[in-house]
Amino acid sequence: KERDYVKGRPWYRYYCGVQLKISDGINIGSLCVLDTSPKQLDVDQKEQLEHIADAIVGRLEQDRYLKQMASKLHDIKDKFHKFSHDLRSPINGIVGFSEVLAEEGVDDETKKKLSMIKDCALTISDEMDAVLKTIDEKEDEHLLNEKVPLSELSNKIDCLYRPQAESK
Repeated sequence: KERDYVKGRPWYRYYCGVQLKISDGINIGSLCVLDTSPKQLDVDQKEQLEHIADAIVGRLEQDRYLKQMASKLHDIKDKFHKFSHDLRSPINGIVGFSEVLAEEGVDDETKKKLSMIKDCALTISDEMDAVLKTIDEKEDEHLLNEKVPLSELSNKIDCLYRPQAESK
């Protein structure tokens, strides 16, 4: 009765509030009904007010959870970008050394093996680019509809497993 909004404008005469508590048990505020005329809420109206408060808290907690997940996803993306960057130098080194060695007048069989080493290194680089492209996309919907040419897939598999198969 001593509050300014009761003693003066807007002359509130009715107040009903429900605490907004998050799952940690912390009270973050209240949902209030104010009116300029006195009234009495029945049990159903009080329950409805509590349901609204629960819905508000649920939405706030959902938003907090989504922000936490977005932050974790951002951290994972950042770590993968750094990892990818760190792998590029050795892969580029493999490609470069295999090209240099192939130009040094080696026999055809050695050139073939060096070419396979280079192709495998480039395949790794291409795969990293594809993964980076995927994690940088705003939506994952394209993954469901993305078409990969079978010949491209076949060439990648051949490049990756031919050296092992030939050695066996």
